[in-house]
Amino acid sequence: MKMLSLCSGIGGADLAAEWAGIQVVGQVEIDTFCTRVLQQHWPQVARMRDIREVRGDEFGEIDLLVGGFPCQPFSQAGKRKGRSDERNLWPEIRRILGKTLPRWFVGENVPGLLSVDAGQVFGGIIADLDALGYHVAWAVYGAHEVGASHRRDRLFIVAYSGREQSQRRGSIGALEAKKRSSPEKGPQWERIWHATEHSSAMAQHRTRAGCSVAQPRVGRMPYGLPTGMDRYQSPAQPGESQYLWEPPRTTTQRDPNRAKRLKALGNAIVPQQIFPIFQSIVEIERRQEQ
Repeated sequence: MKMLSLCSGIGGADLAAEWAGIQVVGQVEIDTFCTRVLQQHWPQVARMRDIREVRGDEFGEIDLLVGGFPCQPFSQAGKRKGRSDERNLWPEIRRILGKTLPRWFVGENVPGLLSVDAGQVFGGIIADLDALGYHVAWAVYGAHEVGASHRRDRLFIVAYSGREQSQRRGSIGALEAKKRSSPEKGPQWERIWHATEHSSAMAQHRTRAGCSVAQPRVGRMPYGLPTGMDRYQSPAQPGESQYLWEPPRTTTQRDPNRAKRLKALGNAIVPQQIFPIFQSIVEIERRQEQ
């Protein structure tokens, strides 16, 4: 599978994709410090700075598009301007999706995206994906559920079109999009969550425009403690080890790039958090080829 990474940051999603056997063929990131990190770890990957300049054909045909678009317009820690925030890059991601029409899309953001503007922003995203011919599922779960020492709840949106290579060369007509009223709930689609142990974070399974917005969920319990949390011991504190094989976890040492590093880490996708999604996508693709 070939993946295009938008709003790549320091490549957290890209690293997880490679763990799953997915080839990263393109990255788009505007931050100078982050692009230096990407260049160091992915020197052979084509890269662009401004997402607004991406036409969609620069990286060839892709199977998966991933976008951890900026969370500031939707974060509880900010002013939550939503669609009016100039940092809202969803329209650009939607445009590129419409040009490239990959079979899969994975988006990442803060859980606040579900409720900003009374759910209208999130509902608009689901409607956009539906109009492009995608079936959509979404989930909220934390990095602490995969062994991290901080909670870091994140919303993951997974969209699947089922289009074959030949079908993606044309555009999806409005009539065809209207016919796609509900997702396929067969075993292949369900597997995107049930193939993982924290698959129960699934929140909704409908894609019709105007459907009710899901409440945030963690595990099987809305607003509660997730199932499976006891798989990991309590997150390690600074100076302690999470596992017997790792050295004690420490804070960042003083260096000239400390602030930039912390900012980049704060905006990054935790690789272990998104990896099960990629792993499930690869498994579905492999089964469909058999």
